[in-house]
Amino acid sequence: MAVRLREALASIPVYRPGETPDECGPASAAKLSSNESPWEPPAPVVEAVAKAAATLNRYPDFYEVDLCERLAERYGLDAGQVSVDNGSGSLLQDAVRIVCDQGDEVLYCTPTFAAYEIDVVLAGAKPKTVPLGADWRYDVAALQAAVTDRTRMVLVCNPNNPTGTFLTTDELRELVRGLPDDVLVVIDEAYHEFECVEPQDASLGLLKEFDNVMILRTFSKAFGLAGMRIGYCLADSELVDAINKTIVEFSVSTPAQAAGLACLTPEVGKVLDERTQTIIRNREAFEDRLRDGGVGFIPSSSNFVMVPLPSSMEAFDLLKDAGIIARPFDDPEGIRVSVGTAEQMDRVAEVLVGAYGTKSAAAGAAE
Repeated sequence: MAVRLREALASIPVYRPGETPDECGPASAAKLSSNESPWEPPAPVVEAVAKAAATLNRYPDFYEVDLCERLAERYGLDAGQVSVDNGSGSLLQDAVRIVCDQGDEVLYCTPTFAAYEIDVVLAGAKPKTVPLGADWRYDVAALQAAVTDRTRMVLVCNPNNPTGTFLTTDELRELVRGLPDDVLVVIDEAYHEFECVEPQDASLGLLKEFDNVMILRTFSKAFGLAGMRIGYCLADSELVDAINKTIVEFSVSTPAQAAGLACLTPEVGKVLDERTQTIIRNREAFEDRLRDGGVGFIPSSSNFVMVPLPSSMEAFDLLKDAGIIARPFDDPEGIRVSVGTAEQMDRVAEVLVGAYGTKSAAAGAAE
C-alpha cells in the first residue's frame, strides 16, 4: 500500500476484547469475559430506545443537553460540569487532546486497562508507566516520583482493571496534592458502583477541592448499557468546555441518549441498584468459595475477580470446557472472571477449586 500511515500506529497494540461464545464455544456458554451486566436492560429502557428509533431520520442532540442536566442533578453539579461522549474511552482520548502536545506524557500504573496505551498514543501523546504496588493497587508515591516537566496527565483506573483494587478518596487526594497544579488528573471510575470501601460518590468531593481533576464514568457496567456506548465526564466547567471542542459531532445517538435518560429514572434506578447489590453479593460469595478452597485471588472492589494462576490459557480452556468464557491475562498471569449470576459463579468456583485448590494440590502430591 502506498498510503503513508502515521508512525505512531506501528507502536499501537491491537486491542483484543473479551471473547464471546460465538468465537470459542457453544452459544449456551456463559460470557464472563467483558465485565458486562448478565441481565438484559429493564423493560422501560428497551421501550425508550424503541420510541427513540422513530426519530432516526434526525440528528441526535449535539450536546446531549437533557442527559447532561439529569446527570448534573444526580451528582449535585452544574450542567456545565458534565460532558457525554461515545464511551469513556472516547472521553479519555478527548482529555489527552486538550492537554497534550506531541511528545507530552500521560502517566499511569500497570497492569491496568489495556486500551489506555492505545487511547494515549492515538491522541499524540506518550504513555509513561510505573508498576502497581505490591498490593496490586495504584502506587501513589511512585506516580508522584515519576512526574517530569513533560507530564501533562496522570491517569488512575479506580477500581483498577484487571486487578479490581481500589484507592480511597483520601489516597486520591494525597496523590493530587503531590502533583503540579497544571497536571490533569483523570480518575476512571467505570466500576465505582461496585466498591464497598466508602460512600459511592465520595470522590466527587475532589471536584470541589481541585480544578485539575476529571472523573470518568460509564453506563456500560452497572447501568448495563455496554451496547449503547455512553460515557460521561465530571469536571471543572473550563475543562468540560475544552472537552466539548474535541468531541466528534453527534457522537452519542438518539437511542443511546434515550436509554441513558431512562436509566436515571427512579423506577429503573431501583432495579439497577438491586442488580448491583446482587453482583456484589455474588462476588463476595465467589471469593469465599475460592478462599475456602485454597485458590488465591486478588480481593476485588469491582464486578470481576482476578485469579492469578501459573497458566492463564490452561485455566481459560478448563473454564471453556465447563461452558464459561473468561478472560486470560499475561500480566498478572491468570484469569479474570466477570461476576455473573450465582449459578454461573458456582460453576466457575467448582472448576477453579477442583483444578487449583489446596485439596486438589494435596491429592496430586499424594498420588
